Amino acid sequence: MTINKFQIIRKIAVINILRPIAIKFYSLTSKSNHQPYEDTVFPQLDVTKELKEIKENGYSIGIGLSEDILQEVLTFCEENEACIDRDRNDRIKISMTDDTQPSKGTVYSYTNTYKNCEAVRKIAHDPKVLEIAKKYLGCEPKFIGSQIWWSYPHLDESGKQTKTPLYGYHYDIDDLKFLKVFFYLNDVDEDRGPHVIIGNTHKKKNYFEIRNRRLADDVAQEKYGNQIKVIKGKAGEGFFEDTFCYHKGTHPNKRRLLLQFEFAINDFGHQNDDN
Repeated sequence: MTINKFQIIRKIAVINILRPIAIKFYSLTSKSNHQPYEDTVFPQLDVTKELKEIKENGYSIGIGLSEDILQEVLTFCEENEACIDRDRNDRIKISMTDDTQPSKGTVYSYTNTYKNCEAVRKIAHDPKVLEIAKKYLGCEPKFIGSQIWWSYPHLDESGKQTKTPLYGYHYDIDDLKFLKVFFYLNDVDEDRGPHVIIGNTHKKKNYFEIRNRRLADDVAQEKYGNQIKVIKGKAGEGFFEDTFCYHKGTHPNKRRLLLQFEFAINDFGHQNDDN
């Protein structure tokens, strides 16, 4: 019988007694070949402040791309085709200036972002980012992937905008412990699907949370109203997040372009975008 380590880890991750023991065990045995570059692209980033906020709240908002790095990532998107609804065999070129929604699809994701974009590699190997990840995870972090994707309004067969189950509060179980870094690549206001997080739900899961990995908006508001944070931002602005917290992307009325990095103790090969 084949033992699926990932599925075992996912079950352990929500058991409060076992999770810290497993984190300690894997952090002692985990090794990573992902080395930091010498120079940071985030000279103003305060490692101590960001780490403290992530530990306390599950997220922090204090990282941002320089204009040069932002433009390099946007150029990569301009020059490469994106997969339509994650289908790597169905691709399309997305205009960087025309907001008109393509006639097919809702999500358009790029592949080989780490392999083919030097700016993405600089962020993935940034010494300050890796220091935060190392101290948060308690071990040398594994870089398990970068992703870039457009989110457009979801349309029904008649072309009318409608809601979809793709959006809604949930928490991720990508590993025993993991950390993501997000950057908005275009300006994101309330119309462009801002990210929403329920702070301080990343440490332990109570019985209700174990039974309810997904939450309806009204339930989330009733139980966690004062912990809900809507994250808007200008192009290039970013945030760290432990997505073991409840979080969601809101339904976009206009398109949004997002860049994501993920670091973890284990790499199960689920997050890289290599062809």
